Amino acid sequence: MAELDKKTPFKEDLDNLNYIFKSHKNFSLRAVQELKRAERYSEFVSLILIDVEKWLGPLSKREKESFRSGNWEQALYDLVTRETRQTDVVSGLEKNKMALLLTETSPEGAKLLARRLTQEIALFLAAERKKLFDPKTLMKIVSFPDKQKGKEKFLSVVKALQTDK
Repeated sequence: MAELDKKTPFKEDLDNLNYIFKSHKNFSLRAVQELKRAERYSEFVSLILIDVEKWLGPLSKREKESFRSGNWEQALYDLVTRETRQTDVVSGLEKNKMALLLTETSPEGAKLLARRLTQEIALFLAAERKKLFDPKTLMKIVSFPDKQKGKEKFLSVVKALQTDK
């Protein structure tokens, strides 16, 4: 978060509120709520889905198990929240997936954040396991309004987040 955000009154209360949305179920409910708000007020809302499993793809089964046994989930969550605004919502990591809900963020803004996060996550994961990972963007981005995809695509990603196993 920006330096100004660190000095915000009630920061502890905001952190506690953010904890609620670590659950993918609660996050999904909030995403649908924000989509309705964006639709009502003709504003943008974007969602970035980070699939850590895809980042681990090049590793062997043994290396993946070794990586998962480490204490990296909170550090990854902290890294992502540092790169987002207080108005954004970050889910927790469940089933190797994490999502970001970006209110009032255009598709272009979401793509810029995804690029920056791709680099940061690649460096983080490489440092965690001293390995070089393929730094391709392994994130799905959906935004509303979007003339080509519409709100159905946004809702399909939210639903997939809830039902992924």
